[in-house]
Amino acid sequence: MDADTRQLILDDASKPVIHYFEANAEEAIDSSRARYEFGAALKEIDEASLYYPDSGELAVEHLSIVERKNTYASKATAPDKPVCR
Repeated sequence: MDADTRQLILDDASKPVIHYFEANAEEAIDSSRARYEFGAALKEIDEASLYYPDSGELAVEHLSIVERKNTYASKATAPDKPVCR
C-alpha cells in the first residue's frame, strides 16, 4: 500500500480509531474499578498520536489524563487525607 492510500484510510477511520485508543486509555484509569494505570493510559494516547499527530482530540485527552494523574498524586500525598481507592 502506498503512503497516500494509507493516509486516506487513516483519515477515513480517524474517529473510530481515536475512540478505540481513548476507550482503552479510560479503561486503564477507571476509578470505579480502582484502576489508576496512568502510564498505560498515556501509552494508548501516545500510540494513537503516531497515526494522528495533529489530533486536537488526542491532545485534549492527553492533557486530561495528566491532570487527573496529578490530582490523584496530590490526594495520595496529602498529609491529612486518605488515599482514594
